Amino acid sequence: MSDLNVSRDVLLEMFRRMTLIRQFELAATNLFKRGQLKGTVHTYVGMEASAVGVCMALRADDLIAGTHQHGHNIAKGADVRRMMAELRGRESGYCRGRGGSMHIAAFETGSLGALAVVASESRSPLVLRSRSRCAEKTESPFRSQVTRGQIRATGTRA
Repeated sequence: MSDLNVSRDVLLEMFRRMTLIRQFELAATNLFKRGQLKGTVHTYVGMEASAVGVCMALRADDLIAGTHQHGHNIAKGADVRRMMAELRGRESGYCRGRGGSMHIAAFETGSLGALAVVASESRSPLVLRSRSRCAEKTESPFRSQVTRGQIRATGTRA
């Protein structure tokens, strides 16, 4: 194993989340091909590990602003039933069916919504520290220390 000393339970949870994202994306693609989704679908297939790796390093009160795709929302803990309802234009979706595939915001999980311009950013969500935790330093096997006042895109130096 690596120097990260990640427990078996954490690795299994990461695998579970990656699998859930893949299943969701394949189901969405299938519905789109059958003409049961309005608009288009931008899938996270093949990029599940980036969303899970970032979101597993976060705390519940950390905020993300993601891409026009769905994987980061699911990795952060969004309900896949509400996500699918959103894609299908249903009132029970996160944005009452108005956001569609590209504009899902799940505020209760800390997802502020999507940057809907395709190819406008990296595949990893932008991570924002909650104000109440900006003063403390945090350690994670998945990221460097983040200190007061820093907001950085994952994978870059602040």
